[in-house]
Formats: sequence, C-alpha cells, structure tokens
Amino acid sequence: MRVVVKNLPETTSKSEIEIHFAKQGNVTDVYMLVNSKNQFRRICFIGYSSSEEAVSAVKYFDNTYFKNHKIKVEIAQEESKNVEANETKLRRALYSKTIVVKNIGEDMSEDAIAESLNSYGAVENVQVEKKKNSSTGHAIAIVKFKRGRMLRKLLKI
Repeated sequence: MRVVVKNLPETTSKSEIEIHFAKQGNVTDVYMLVNSKNQFRRICFIGYSSSEEAVSAVKYFDNTYFKNHKIKVEIAQEESKNVEANETKLRRALYSKTIVVKNIGEDMSEDAIAESLNSYGAVENVQVEKKKNSSTGHAIAIVKFKRGRMLRKLLKI
C-alpha cells in the first residue's frame, strides 16, 4: 500500500525519504514527482510492505515536520478509484448539453459559432464571453445544445 507525502522541502533526496519513513515500516519504493524541468514538485509516493504499515505511517507522520516543513501524509488513492471517478465524469460529459469552446476570435458571432456546431446537434444557445485582461483577442463561447449526447459526436466515440 502507498502513502502520499505533500509539502516536502525542494532539497529532499530519495534516500532521506527512505530513511525517515522507514521508522514506521518496510519502505518498498519511493516515487518523487518532478515537473517538465525535472524539478521536484515536493510530493512523493511511498510504498510500504503492508497496509498496516502504511496506516501506521500516516498516523505517525501526518502533520509533523520534516526538515522544518510541516508535511501532510495520507493513504494514496487507489488507481482503480481514480479510473472509476474519471469514467463517471466522462459519462456525465457525454450526456451533457453544454460545452465551452476556448480561444475563439472575439469577432466571431454567436450565429457563426452555432452554425459551425449544428452538425453535432441542434444548438439552443451560444454566449460569447471576452476573456478578462486578454491581449490575444481570444474569447470563449458557452454553447448549449437542445439535446445531450452531442459530445459523443464531437469526440467521435
């Protein structure tokens, strides 16, 4: 079972994490999240041999200090739960009647947007909103269809 540790110092090393968190059980692996520039995002996942060790680590380390940083330690959400949540969101979206279209030209009319999307379903309403503090000349459009399921056609599924 894995735990997630948040708010670690940027200068933390994998070996420091392994040594520190081994106080509550057998650490099987450490995965440190990094950004596209390979900089540590101050979050890591730590694997323990058993769920009992992981629960013990959460109770012991949560809201404690590691190198003068107050850390948050939680049981990591299982991937299957994440997949189920994402599938539920997608299912809702597939039957949604409203979409947001980004980065359209501010000069594009609501009628032109409705006409370009009519092949995906009858458009009930289009509302164009200029982005605040936008120097790019782009806007967003909120498009409401008369019936749901239009997203299936847009995504071609």
